[in-house]
Amino acid sequence: RELFERMGGHAAAVGFTIRTERLSATIRDGMIVQLKNLATGELHADPAAADAAIPHGMGHLGGDPEDAAKLHMPWGTRTMNQHIKAGGSYPTMHRPHAGSRYKVDRIRRGLRATWTGLANGSQMFPEETLTVEAWEDGKTGALLVKANASSPKGGVYGVQVPLANLHADHRFYVPTFGGVMYDREMKPGLTTLGGKPFWEAPVVGIEGKQGSIGLWTEDDKFHPNFFFMNWSGSAFSVAIEHLNLMPFEPHRKTESVTWHLDVAGGGWVDAMTPYKEWYARTFAPELAARAAMPWADKIRIIIDNWAKDDPAVLRVLANTFEPETVMFHEWNARAPDFDHDLPDWTPRAGYVERVRQLHAYGFRTMAYVNTYCVNVNSPVFKRDGIAEFGLTRKKRGFFRYTKEAQSFETAKDGQLFYLDPLSPKWRTYHTDMMIRWREDTGTDANYEDVGGTVGDFGNGIVDGKFGGQGGVEQFRQLLARNPTVAMAAEYAPHSIAFAVRWPLRFQQVWGGTATRVFWMKRQRPVSSYIHGPLHLAWVPVLRAESNFLRHVVVGCSDALGGLAQFPGDQKSLLANQGILAHMKWRAQLFSRKQLKPHFQKAKSDPNLACMYEDRD
Repeated sequence: RELFERMGGHAAAVGFTIRTERLSATIRDGMIVQLKNLATGELHADPAAADAAIPHGMGHLGGDPEDAAKLHMPWGTRTMNQHIKAGGSYPTMHRPHAGSRYKVDRIRRGLRATWTGLANGSQMFPEETLTVEAWEDGKTGALLVKANASSPKGGVYGVQVPLANLHADHRFYVPTFGGVMYDREMKPGLTTLGGKPFWEAPVVGIEGKQGSIGLWTEDDKFHPNFFFMNWSGSAFSVAIEHLNLMPFEPHRKTESVTWHLDVAGGGWVDAMTPYKEWYARTFAPELAARAAMPWADKIRIIIDNWAKDDPAVLRVLANTFEPETVMFHEWNARAPDFDHDLPDWTPRAGYVERVRQLHAYGFRTMAYVNTYCVNVNSPVFKRDGIAEFGLTRKKRGFFRYTKEAQSFETAKDGQLFYLDPLSPKWRTYHTDMMIRWREDTGTDANYEDVGGTVGDFGNGIVDGKFGGQGGVEQFRQLLARNPTVAMAAEYAPHSIAFAVRWPLRFQQVWGGTATRVFWMKRQRPVSSYIHGPLHLAWVPVLRAESNFLRHVVVGCSDALGGLAQFPGDQKSLLANQGILAHMKWRAQLFSRKQLKPHFQKAKSDPNLACMYEDRD
């Protein structure tokens, strides 16, 4: 009783209020509708804002799975008009309503509320239930929240308990495309993010007028999830949705992972620090293996587009930059054409000699490899019998839930397939190929293309593993069996970030002009912080031939805490004005001073994208 009274818990008609050492939260109708920082007095979320226009409760396919699929746009960006209009009814979300039966019980250090009888805005489901538990973490003082839901009819796909009614002066720091800051200067609407690179880790830092809020999960099993953020024009709501494994039709219930909610006195870095520390503890052996290549610590410039037929360029580059800080990346070091005849790892004529030449100058080398893709019925595909152990993707993500599954039997010869690394034999096969590639070529690092495209593809549980766990094990194996090879990757979500030093950020390719302008103003070094140190964004110069796109490259790279990059040709080396000269001088600065991102927990000017520190 004393503990219950100290926490301030009390039953209400449709919810309850719970108080920890640092915050007070009210949960009503399956949402957190009020949140107060008890140290600063800031009322972050206020029921008076009445901004409930966000999906909440239990997700259910209902009569038309396409409705649920449309709600799960993997990249609901406003700059491409892919967001969902504000104020939707969300019929696939079944939630408490005025007719729900409600009860509340005490649990250790908290409360449990159950609503029986849910509705979706037009229909009522009397036998469905939603339960939300909230309790104080005895070790950290954070508020922990968990939910489960049930329906007598199959089709339950997930559950979410949003943090609603956040005042309009909040800023949201989200691990998407390396890190983006969202604020009130957006069109009203619902932003949805899921899969990679759109949603890279289950953590959000939210800066308020005084302190900040952290919302995250600590899930080393990597259950599928989705991110929702609603901006009504007057208030924000945000949620991390827990998802069941696909297919959803057999599921009659769901039980979420635990959401963590806490307040902090500093900015977004302070709010995200508990998640960063959990990640560092959980993947300490993998992070130690990533760090066990001191040569890679010095890399500050990646040159991915250079004059290979002009040996004089290498001499000038060696005099322009400190060679041990420079890595040359080759986009197609394989003999076959790009995206053809995978997984054929025959080196292209002249590549091995080029590696030796670069090493002679003191440079390091990296090559494009591909973690999961095959060309169906290509010569090596047939030779190695990949159809016998390759696992196709039965579902290509929630947004494409109703689309036809891929199969080797119906594929056209040469068709490019992304495989699911839940196949243990595929993981061993790919690692074997990468060991042979190192032995044959002497390449220092691999760019593991599509390495971050991991998740739930409808294959259920394979050898005790599900969803993104296949990617986890693939990159663990690459670290363990190929330990001298550093790695970049296309995307670096939390399921593989522990192995990746240089996550690719191809900002000049994704989206359109409006998106790139938005990124240049709003990118922040979120992923470099939560998955660092030794996790530095790489924005290549390939396909950035215009003046504007070169500004995109350096602007986004700087904002993300990234490396320098440079087009290695005579024109760029001779430049003494404009963006090419800027790129050269900037790269010299990174090379000479060993710049890396610097983070402080205190709040800073929201327009300050990133700070750097030098080798001293």
